[in-house]
Amino acid sequence: MSEAFNLPRIPSAEPSVSYIDFASTPLAKWYSGSYALIVDNLFSHEECKNLIALAESTETDDGKGWQPAKLNIGPLPTDQILDTRYRYNDRILRFDHDVASQIYDRVLPLVEKDIGARDMESGRP
Repeated sequence: MSEAFNLPRIPSAEPSVSYIDFASTPLAKWYSGSYALIVDNLFSHEECKNLIALAESTETDDGKGWQPAKLNIGPLPTDQILDTRYRYNDRILRFDHDVASQIYDRVLPLVEKDIGARDMESGRP
């Protein structure tokens, strides 16, 4: 975990939020009434470098850092297979509550009004 990692705000451009309304995209057939949020400038260039370095320092059982992305095929973390016909990329899986909390605390004020539960039958908030 990242006992010494701290994500203080490093001055950069102010974060901003924009919306993609799926009703105006080719996805409207499946996602009408849904949207995505884009948060620009959430992290400065320096903060991004620090987060990438932290991710790349992650140690796993079979190596360090970037690993081929596998498919989950069961409930256990080890229930995975490599199938490059479906997923052909590398990833880093880091389970770090402290850093996740810092990122969450940074993004929450920008998206808080858009977070909510949807009624499963109507699809409405």
